[in-house]
Amino acid sequence: MWGTHARHFTLPNESDSCGTSMAGGDYWFTYGKVLFMVLNTNTFHPDAHSAFLGGAIAAAGDGIRWKIVVFHHSIYSSGPHADEPIILSWRRVLAPMMDACGIDAVLMGHDHSYTRTFPMLGGEAISDGETAAATPAGTLYLTANSASGSKYYDLRNVDAAYSAFRWQGYETSYVTGSP
Repeated sequence: MWGTHARHFTLPNESDSCGTSMAGGDYWFTYGKVLFMVLNTNTFHPDAHSAFLGGAIAAAGDGIRWKIVVFHHSIYSSGPHADEPIILSWRRVLAPMMDACGIDAVLMGHDHSYTRTFPMLGGEAISDGETAAATPAGTLYLTANSASGSKYYDLRNVDAAYSAFRWQGYETSYVTGSP
């Protein structure tokens, strides 16, 4: 299955310095004033991922308004993987990296149950009691549910002080922009 990935996708600005896997390497692209940076978290190379982010931000230039990072393994979720050792290791590494790079939002998956965090900074939730986040300080983390409807994971009763909203409606979900 993974071997066909490169035959179907031409990834822009792909790096081979991050320990690529069959799923490819880290890559980035811009869309308007948004910089998207995709990390391959199937490889655990924190220094290389950090260098990649810094290089992508520098290459994108000063016209960028939003910085969004995408990776597969959710570091702030409410699903069954939320407290697994590898996820906690990724959290210890990636959360400070997002802070240092001034990342606005992180889009993740893996746990097939929706979680939206409070804005996070320094490993702590920044909350004034509101669950809405509009131009927050810190980074907003979103874990996707299931767009295909092929897999749903139950929400776990984990200590998730970072969670502003959790949901598992056992129905397909996806994100759209406003008109």
